[in-house]
Amino acid sequence: MDLISREAVLDGIDKYIEKAQSTGTKDDFISFAELGVKGLPSAFEGMTNGEVIKAVFPNAEVTMPKEPLLPISTVIVDYDENYHNYYRIGWWNSPYKGVSE
Repeated sequence: MDLISREAVLDGIDKYIEKAQSTGTKDDFISFAELGVKGLPSAFEGMTNGEVIKAVFPNAEVTMPKEPLLPISTVIVDYDENYHNYYRIGWWNSPYKGVSE
């Protein structure tokens, strides 16, 4: 899974190419290209916390409860043989909010 769509990057940059070409300098092109990339949505937009964890750690083994009983039901993620973590099912299925800077 690509976390950042190459097509989206190219589309974002393409709309600035004409402006950069009209000024004719490499620095202007780089500035316009940066604006295009900065205008792209987050790689994790529309994903849940669990989907983000699976995207960032694709080799982790995820064990979901067969029938979640209450919000205290947990998802177990084995990152490797020495490290695992438990997540509440409610948090796991909630929309990813990221970190504000």
